[in-house]
Amino acid sequence: METGLTDEELADLLGSDSGSDDEPVRKKKKEEPERKTEEAGEEPEPKKQRKMEHMNDIVLKFREGTKPACSALLRWASPVFDGMFSSGMKEATEQVIEVKVATKEEFEIFYGLIMPGARCFTQVTPDNVHALLCISDYYQVDFVKDACEEQLLRMPVTVERLLQAHKHDLPKQYRRCIASLSLISQPQDLNALPPDVLLELTKEMQERLKKLRGKAQNLSHVVKLAEKLPTGTGTGRGLTIYQADISTIWSLRNDVQHLRDVVNMLK
Repeated sequence: METGLTDEELADLLGSDSGSDDEPVRKKKKEEPERKTEEAGEEPEPKKQRKMEHMNDIVLKFREGTKPACSALLRWASPVFDGMFSSGMKEATEQVIEVKVATKEEFEIFYGLIMPGARCFTQVTPDNVHALLCISDYYQVDFVKDACEEQLLRMPVTVERLLQAHKHDLPKQYRRCIASLSLISQPQDLNALPPDVLLELTKEMQERLKKLRGKAQNLSHVVKLAEKLPTGTGTGRGLTIYQADISTIWSLRNDVQHLRDVVNMLK
């Protein structure tokens, strides 16, 4: 029967039912580059973030210049931006919003984190965490702020980071800094602390002081018992206990004295 179609067109229309061997060959050729990539040990390219330039309807103004942006995306991510557009503020009606809390470069990173498909917890780094924390706290974007706190929890504790956690309301980071600084801080490090933070740190120091005193008393008792044990040839256990506990006692005495000095200074 005449169909008016070429053999190739008929094979494409019927698919695998046509019985042609050409189609499997063509499929193999298409799959070959992918197999070569796998054999070479190369990872497939990550999916690119969805482009949203066609949805840009406002301009963000910085000291360094301007940036087009999507108001719907900003309103979805930030209650601050949402309130700004809902209230009909001058900036929103004119479609030009001035950003003072960050540089253009810093906001570009932040804007990328609120895009669909972004992975905040892998893109917040020690280099950009401080800027991103300020931006996300100001605009109340909690999922970016949470990613910043997780990054800070992996970084060393300092008095500055305690103040940062207090300012931006980072509960896990704040408790971590209080607990750590109650042991390692020096009196001169505490001058910059506000009264409420200083009071909480003092209470933590006093609690630790009580615990250390209890440990010191218990170990002193162990040492006294160890001194009564034989330490001659063939029975070295008593001497081992004695030496180990003496070392611990001296360490605890230093900690207790340090905490006592700091607490007395704060009274």
